Amino acid sequence: MIKKKFNEKNDSFLHESFFWSQSLDIMLKIKIEKILYTSSYIGSNIAEPISGFLSTFRLLVNNNFEETLNTTWYKLFYINNVFIKQIMNKNNKSAYENPNILVLSLKSRQLRITLQSTNKTIYNISVGRILSSLKIFEKAKKKSNKGERLFLEYLNNFLQENIEKFGKQKTTIFKINHFKKYFPMEEQIYKICNKYLIIFYNIIEMRIPNNFFKYKKIRSIKRRLKKRIIKNENALNNF
Repeated sequence: MIKKKFNEKNDSFLHESFFWSQSLDIMLKIKIEKILYTSSYIGSNIAEPISGFLSTFRLLVNNNFEETLNTTWYKLFYINNVFIKQIMNKNNKSAYENPNILVLSLKSRQLRITLQSTNKTIYNISVGRILSSLKIFEKAKKKSNKGERLFLEYLNNFLQENIEKFGKQKTTIFKINHFKKYFPMEEQIYKICNKYLIIFYNIIEMRIPNNFFKYKKIRSIKRRLKKRIIKNENALNNF
């Protein structure tokens, strides 16, 4: 669940960048060429911030990337957000909106989506909650993909019916928390979200918790003991 609210303050972008600093994939998603492309037609109104952005980018590019990784990341995130804010205010003639934040969590046993809208409202969507509302039992869920299909259908309907709650610009940060290399539903969820929202950052955080392997080992021991107990009970029943 998202516990942090992004309040408007002088260093809000720095706080946002620190919050997402666990993932470095965002470095590849920032489109620096936007500044070079749009600076010629925006006009003189924001010529000064544009020149400041370009000089900062040149400074970052000339430095050793690995040595300045942390500070570079913060500066890039900050500059990119300020630039998008300037572009939206100039071209769309509308107030800047905080981006929606969608977090897809696969760290627990069940799939969970947390969606924070631009007006700070938080929505939690999980497979277990949907299936319990439909009175689908656990055994049926494990033996078929009915739970996954219903979850995707629910997510699609939820975004379609509540799309006005996610601002006019629909800009969204898409973040995935998991410790698996591949998850079949990941691409389908991304397609559904991208259908209704404008995803301009895609962050993948693959971090294995310290107790994960210990948990797997304990679970494996429990399974072996359970099989042995059942085997012994069957042997006793045969006498």
